[in-house]
Amino acid sequence: LADVATATAGCRLAAQVTSYTVLDAAIAAHARVLAALQMLLCRDEQAAAAEEVAADDELVAAAAEALVFACMRSNAVKHTVLLTLGRSGLLAAAIGRASSASTLSRLLNLLRAIASTEPTGDVREALAPEIS
Repeated sequence: LADVATATAGCRLAAQVTSYTVLDAAIAAHARVLAALQMLLCRDEQAAAAEEVAADDELVAAAAEALVFACMRSNAVKHTVLLTLGRSGLLAAAIGRASSASTLSRLLNLLRAIASTEPTGDVREALAPEIS
């Protein structure tokens, strides 16, 4: 549970940083931050089951919020997240596992952010399996 609290605090810090700094997925350190946020957002169900549901839900919400801020400032970041989470179905799985309205809202905000990726054809292609 302490690891979940630490990860949640890290996600909140990342949200603050990404609210005023544009991440560049081509920069290794920025790419690692994006990858870590996406990994935390999509923790497997066994890892989540080992923790308290409320704590895990809070972690997912914090990771989603940080990703929303990162996506709002950069189409390249939106494209990266779209290809990683959208195409793989991991975002849909996280939405399905959300156990609170607040977490679900943040995940849907993330979906809305990546759905605004340009070009729109990439969005259709990446999310087609999810919306079919």
